[in-house]
Amino acid sequence: MGVKGLSSLLEDNRRISPDIHFRDSKLVVDGNNLIYHLYYSSNLDQNHGGEYLAFQAEVQAFFKTLADCGIKPYVVMEGGSSTSDIRLETLKKRAREKTLNDLKVPLVKFFKEADGRLAALVREWA
Repeated sequence: MGVKGLSSLLEDNRRISPDIHFRDSKLVVDGNNLIYHLYYSSNLDQNHGGEYLAFQAEVQAFFKTLADCGIKPYVVMEGGSSTSDIRLETLKKRAREKTLNDLKVPLVKFFKEADGRLAALVREWA
């Protein structure tokens, strides 16, 4: 999912995308890109890893902002993980799912490239 280079293009050329007011609607969220964006824009200590509670607060704040605007998110995660470092990946997965469950945010996971299935999901959900 995602368009390679789109974020950089929009950041470097702010006039391309004007500010919009998006409210009272549904939104399908690319979970993998959201995690990347929230983590790297949060100024958390990336040298030592961790800070999972602080990152959880970032995720909660993001979804609270959506809720405050009447936006109902649906998070889509894609891609599997390798068998290496399974314990850490399992812990991170459980923390992510618990946070989304606590916030009552629907989550669907695809283990391969999911563009076609995602399009079908959006058509059905809309």
